[in-house]
Amino acid sequence: MLLPLFAALLAIIIYLGCAFAMYKYFLEKKQFLYEQMNCWHCNTELIWGGDQSISEDCLPHLQEEYSMMTNLSCPKCHSDVEVLMPKYAYD
Repeated sequence: MLLPLFAALLAIIIYLGCAFAMYKYFLEKKQFLYEQMNCWHCNTELIWGGDQSISEDCLPHLQEEYSMMTNLSCPKCHSDVEVLMPKYAYD
């Protein structure tokens, strides 16, 4: 009588331990996905300046490979960063 109860209790503890581990893993993944970019030079968090679609009018030499450019800047050392998104990024 005591053995099945102990086995059930052990199974519940293992289940809860696995559920907590999965929750912690996905919580860390979510934080990783939404982390901010830091400056290469001074490691300060960059400020988003805006996104620009790449078209023939403004940047014709980049149009074949890229679809969007994101502008970021550093408030500490005043560096500018341009991030280009390839056209195949979401294919």
